[in-house]
Amino acid sequence: MDMDIFQNVKKNPGGGCMRLPMKGGAVDYEMFSRMVDRFPETGFN
Repeated sequence: MDMDIFQNVKKNPGGGCMRLPMKGGAVDYEMFSRMVDRFPETGFN
């Protein structure tokens, strides 16, 4: 694999998932799904 394709990608493999969005006392899975979908759309940054 040509690793040059990753040269502009910030090294953030967590994608903002350290703290999950909460709604009431539970994880807001709808918001979390949007976050996960958005992560690759923004170049994994």
